[in-house]
Amino acid sequence: MAPGRCYNCQKNCDTKRCTGCQQASYCSKTCQRTHWHKHKENCIQADSSVHELSKVCLWDIFPARWSAVSRDYGFDNVRIFHQDVLWSSENMTAETILLGTFQLIIKDVGNLEFGDTIYVFNAIDASKKMIVKAVENNELDDFIHRYIRNVLSRHGKASPKYLFGWIWNRLVIGPTRTDGLTEQQIQEMRQKIYNKYYGSVNSPNCCCLTLRQAPIVEHPSRC
Repeated sequence: MAPGRCYNCQKNCDTKRCTGCQQASYCSKTCQRTHWHKHKENCIQADSSVHELSKVCLWDIFPARWSAVSRDYGFDNVRIFHQDVLWSSENMTAETILLGTFQLIIKDVGNLEFGDTIYVFNAIDASKKMIVKAVENNELDDFIHRYIRNVLSRHGKASPKYLFGWIWNRLVIGPTRTDGLTEQQIQEMRQKIYNKYYGSVNSPNCCCLTLRQAPIVEHPSRC
C-alpha cells in the first residue's frame, strides 16, 4: 500500500496499483472490481510506450528524439517530413501540433476513465488500447483523423486549435512500424494517407468544416 488516489471512489488514501498496468490505483478490491468496466480499455502492460506518451503529455514536453515514444507516435516522422511548418501567430511547429493533439486525446482518455465526461471532447470512447492498436496496425493517421472529425463535428469552431492546425497544415504521420518495408513502400503509404484525407482541392475529407474556420478555445481543464 502507498498513498494515492483511488480511481473509483476518488479518495486520497493508501492504495494498491493495478497489477496489469501499474498505472491505476485502488483503495480496495471492491473499488477495483467496480471500476474495471472503465479501466479495462486502458489496462495495458506496464512497459508499453503508451504510458510514456501519457507522461510527456502531462509534463508538456517533447519526447526525446528517436526514443520509443517519439518513434511509435510519429514525433520523429513529423520532424522529418514537416520541418517547415510554422503555423499561426504562435508559430507552432508540426511537433507542437502533434503534442497538443495527443494532450487532448490523453486528457479525454483520462477523464473518461474517471467519469468526468463533461470535460470530454470526443464521443469515440478513445482509450489507450485504441491508440496502441492504431500504432501496431500503422493506422495512427486514421485514428487521429477519426478523433478530429468527431470533435469538429460536435464542437465546430469551438474545437481546440491543435485540431485545426493538423488539418490546416495537412499533417501526415505515416507508418511508424517500418520493419520489412522499403523506402519506396513507406513513401507510397504516406502518399496514400495524404490522398485519402487531403487529396481534394476543396476542404479535407476528414471533416465537414472548412479550413477557413479559426480555432477559438483551448481544451477545458478541471478547476
